[in-house]
Amino acid sequence: MRLKWFDYTNEYADIIESWLDDETIKNTGCNNGWDNYINYWRSDAQTRWNENFFVKIVFDGEKPCSVISIGMDKCCEITVSEFIVAPEMRGKGLGTAVLAELLHNGETIIGKTILLAEAVIYPSNVVSQNIFTKAGFTFDHSHPDGDAWYYRYNRLER
Repeated sequence: MRLKWFDYTNEYADIIESWLDDETIKNTGCNNGWDNYINYWRSDAQTRWNENFFVKIVFDGEKPCSVISIGMDKCCEITVSEFIVAPEMRGKGLGTAVLAELLHNGETIIGKTILLAEAVIYPSNVVSQNIFTKAGFTFDHSHPDGDAWYYRYNRLER
């Protein structure tokens, strides 16, 4: 796999929208479509693109294969907000490879070394739980109402 990382632009919107099958919609915050998701973050007063919020389109060779959005707090801890893999690339280890590369090469990809990270995953989303675990995240806790699980990554504990 030869992954290439690019900043998201609107030219990729239709491609990403085409990746939103029923399973993806059920397990992401994109239930109203990719455009609504992106427009929410673009209009948020606290969001500063490529400073505290990053959206990267990932290519395997010459073909777009994944998109990942990442928020960052004041302490430089990241939160993986959305992570979508193209349907034809699922089940091939790509998700784990993309996430692991981000964690280990954050300085090159987003201009920040990633020491701490968090992901919020639905309890029914076993695929994402496995991807994040294989990339170095561990289960941390459940949301009090049980509808989400929090996974954490700490490079210093590796």
